[in-house]
Amino acid sequence: MRNNIKIGDDVITIGGIMGKVLLVKEDYVVIETSSTKTRLDIMKWGIGSLASNKAE
Repeated sequence: MRNNIKIGDDVITIGGIMGKVLLVKEDYVVIETSSTKTRLDIMKWGIGSLASNKAE
């Protein structure tokens, strides 16, 4: 799953931070949080899952 992350994906880190992927590098991704537009560098191993666009 982590090797298939692409720009525009919504992800959730293992720490619970949600954001949209802006940049994908070999070992890390840059995400932007939805509420504050803060950009964070996250190691790929720290991505827990892809966020679903469906409302549950």
